Amino acid sequence: MEEKAIKKLTYGVFLLSTKLGHEMDGCVVDTCIQIAKEPERVAVAIENRHYTCELLNHAKEFCISIMDETCSLETIALFGYQTGRETNKFGKIAYETDAKGVPYLTHETCGMISCHIVDKKDLGSHTLFIGEVVEDKVLSHKLPLTYAEYQKRLGK
Repeated sequence: MEEKAIKKLTYGVFLLSTKLGHEMDGCVVDTCIQIAKEPERVAVAIENRHYTCELLNHAKEFCISIMDETCSLETIALFGYQTGRETNKFGKIAYETDAKGVPYLTHETCGMISCHIVDKKDLGSHTLFIGEVVEDKVLSHKLPLTYAEYQKRLGK
């Protein structure tokens, strides 16, 4: 297979979480970008098949935990390789919640961004959610984990 330039784009590794009623879920995503400054907004993309996406389609809020360079493969596996339909991911890890009760990780993360959903767009395989930032905290001064570093750790 021919190598493609699109594989050279840079990404981070993030935990996207939400809450709908008493149900909380989150999953690992690699697409989160700031798209506006005033008002401050971010966009996140998530696969439509994920349970977190199902919740987000009805929720009004989400949090982004920015994974740092110490993030373990176990944390990524918990949120990246299991479905919230079958397991309570937040029942297995320490977390805090934002003012609206949406969970975010407090370890292996360098920051959290809490957002109110203002728009969404179905992109086929993924949905793009646009959130207005309502809370933003630096949790450590460690470097963010990049998707390239994550792939290197996996030996890919």
